[in-house]
Amino acid sequence: MPLASEPWEGWTALDTIFNISADLQHPVSITGPKFVGITLDLSFMRREWKQFDITYIKVSALPGYSTSTSIFRVGGTAADFLIFNSTATDSDADAGGNTNRSDDEVLDYSVKVKNFTINGTDWTRLNELVNLAKWDLIFDFNEFLRQGDSWYPDNARELLKFSQEQGYRIPCFQLGNEPNAYYLVAHRNISAAQLVKDMQTLKSLLSEFPLYQTPALLVLMSLK
Repeated sequence: MPLASEPWEGWTALDTIFNISADLQHPVSITGPKFVGITLDLSFMRREWKQFDITYIKVSALPGYSTSTSIFRVGGTAADFLIFNSTATDSDADAGGNTNRSDDEVLDYSVKVKNFTINGTDWTRLNELVNLAKWDLIFDFNEFLRQGDSWYPDNARELLKFSQEQGYRIPCFQLGNEPNAYYLVAHRNISAAQLVKDMQTLKSLLSEFPLYQTPALLVLMSLK
């Protein structure tokens, strides 16, 4: 069949017919069982989580239900402004920046982004959703929590302690979101060498918790 019956803009129509065959017995690559993945941007938790009711979700429609386990990443730009406080009330969380923002404001990095808080109830609801859908969770820690030049892990330690006590399984962790975009987001620069040291700190931190001694560590870079 012709590749194009009518030329697109900048293209020339071809009348040549190509026969394409595929060797199905010798695949070049095999996709793993967890190739399906979705991301919950933490800006959603910042703005809409209090109104989000997981009881309305139809589990049978979720990726991974009754098939293979899927990846569920919780991260994004807002991850570097997230503070976990297991005992904070909803009003405390709101005071920490959990305010309603328009989509335009969230995407406008010229607007100063404030830290916001999620509490133990928020984290429990999120993990209930993950367990309900049989997902594998990837969670993104706040890289902007610093002590001098180094990442300060105490808030991550609090979240891990709470999670281990609740028995929440977290197969993979991320530290920071798109390090090469830090200056765009928050006018910060963290060197590659320091990022490596910060990841080593995270790895050491995870070794303190038997439930989290073997997860994968993930680094995502922006292509912008």
